[in-house]
Amino acid sequence: MKHLYTSFRIKLALLFVICTCLSFSVPLARAGDTILARVELTGTVDQLGLPVHAHLQGGDGVDYALVIAPEKTIRDTGSRYTILDTAPVVRDGQGYIIALERIDGARKKAAAGFHVLMDDGRNIVVKLHARQTTALAKLGFELEWLDATPMVFKKPTAKTTAIRATASVAYDAAIGGMIQDVTQATLEQYIGNITGETPVNIGGSSYTITTRHTSSGTPIEKATQYMYEFMQGLGLSVSYHNWTYWFTSNRNVIGEKTGSVKPDEIVLITAHLDSLPSSGPAPGADDNGSGSVAVMTLAEIFSTQDFERTLRFVFFTGEEQGLYGSKKYADAVSSAGDNIVAVYNMDMLAWDDIGGPTLRLHTRTSSSSGYSDDMVLANTFVSVVDMYGLSSGLTPIIDSDGITASDHSPFWNKGIPAILAIEDDEDDFCDNYHTANDKMSTLNFTYFTNYVKASLGTCAYLAGPVSLRPDFTVTVSGLTASFTDTSSVPPGSIITERVWQFGDSTLSTQLNPTHTYAAPGSYTVSLSLSDDQGNSRSIFKPITVMNTLNYCDANSTNYSYEWIKEVIIGTYIQVSQASGYSDFTDTVFQFTKGVGKSVSLSPGFSSSTYTENWRIWIDLNQDGDFEDAGEMVMEGSGTSNVTGTITIPVTASEGYTRMRVAMQYGSAPSPCGAFEYGEVEDYTVKISN
Repeated sequence: MKHLYTSFRIKLALLFVICTCLSFSVPLARAGDTILARVELTGTVDQLGLPVHAHLQGGDGVDYALVIAPEKTIRDTGSRYTILDTAPVVRDGQGYIIALERIDGARKKAAAGFHVLMDDGRNIVVKLHARQTTALAKLGFELEWLDATPMVFKKPTAKTTAIRATASVAYDAAIGGMIQDVTQATLEQYIGNITGETPVNIGGSSYTITTRHTSSGTPIEKATQYMYEFMQGLGLSVSYHNWTYWFTSNRNVIGEKTGSVKPDEIVLITAHLDSLPSSGPAPGADDNGSGSVAVMTLAEIFSTQDFERTLRFVFFTGEEQGLYGSKKYADAVSSAGDNIVAVYNMDMLAWDDIGGPTLRLHTRTSSSSGYSDDMVLANTFVSVVDMYGLSSGLTPIIDSDGITASDHSPFWNKGIPAILAIEDDEDDFCDNYHTANDKMSTLNFTYFTNYVKASLGTCAYLAGPVSLRPDFTVTVSGLTASFTDTSSVPPGSIITERVWQFGDSTLSTQLNPTHTYAAPGSYTVSLSLSDDQGNSRSIFKPITVMNTLNYCDANSTNYSYEWIKEVIIGTYIQVSQASGYSDFTDTVFQFTKGVGKSVSLSPGFSSSTYTENWRIWIDLNQDGDFEDAGEMVMEGSGTSNVTGTITIPVTASEGYTRMRVAMQYGSAPSPCGAFEYGEVEDYTVKISN
């Protein structure tokens, strides 16, 4: 009997082990009930054949999926699973948060105060109400709400292949020039503007942005308006994307530059604008002023360039509450059928306390069908760092861990290639995370500047720079113009056709032609190029040629205190920087005899203001000097702008001639010679009947 009893106990234990292997469930559920389950992966996640709502990797490096489905459906796949909740709900403000621990000990604290369903050693899954998210974030988590709809898994397409081809990095002089345009001074200025260090102009009034918290009301409204007006000033097409997520409403800001070759293919450059803490000052300099300023900088530099693909610069709000803004935007663009081929998301780029200078690029894990597409984006970044001399200041690490805790994640859920660019969030995480101490003074601007440079280069390659860029310089001597082709040609391509049109019905196919015009005047010159890759582009530039006349020299020897800042004649405005002499003879002012034109002259000062004396001369008879009667056409003096009117007499010669503007401190200037304080500028005037 004893042996029979022992045998029964052994069989019972074995039965328990078998049942445990079939299901790791602690809650009890009937077979037909819908459950939330952690399902272990043995292949790629898209091969699971289940409605996957999240694809994660635990602290042990093991991938798994969060699935909402009837238990029988999950069991029938033969997968190992653990039941997390027997009555899943993602509605009415109730749902599940995936919370990534950012501050050590946060998971332990959450277990004591929240309904934690699972802890994988890195992420926890919490069942809660939307009103509880602020308290959870304060413990030191990055949050993402579990979507009510399953993830979309896309296979590589022709568009992905196009991105892969573009991402093959060969040195491009134009991109190198753009990278050099990223300056620390600009980054410091923009960080100060959005963190409350300096007031900014918003809607025509001065305002100081002291917080960018999503629910701060006026401050976040002003911050989004500031970004709108900033991108509008760059000439981008700008819009708001209004969103509501349960009980919270706000808006994202989108600026767009349409691609010239493949406008239907869209590259997103993104960052979240909102900050924490939820009350009081929330400068958010690193999180995520740094990412937002990077988007601003890329938008500013790219706005003057030409790319194959369309670029969208997106500032999200609601990120700190669980990716509200980016989730709603990803839903919107997916529903609209927008062909987004890449997302480059920047979140915390400026903290480097240990001088690594390590940074992290997070992609999906290798068990995702989108892993290879994400790796194209990440490897492009690494290649840019190596190609453009940034490796001494940056050490990129690609982490294929699938972390969901930023605005790239909603795009993964739609099957779109994306990466998260962030500082070393593993070994050197920001000490001031989610506190009022996240200030500009704590940032490493050398590291930050290098990071933005590499980000710009990466996005330029992804957008597909139009590398066949015709351009030229011109030197004019009298009626003769000498042209130099300075075009940018794609590596490996061969120019098959080059055509110059000089604006007087004559052509040339030479590389650097010289052309003599029959008469003085303004002409529009074009240079058209075609290469063996099928690219064809043209550029047009105006030039002015005149009869050769040797005008006397005039200049100041000291322009550090005052200079000519602005010359307005009629509706034309010429703004300039400090210089002893400026040659603006490429600028042509049109005058009609007997018709007056208003003039406004403004000085620039380095500190104190001074009374400046102004004179303007025009060589009315075109004899090469300003000494004839009536050729001093205006004079005046003052500490600010001086105004007047110029009327060309009917006796003046028609055609092109020289105008000289001089400003001098202490006494009225002469048309020739050097003087100490002020500036001289020369222009071209066209006189007509």
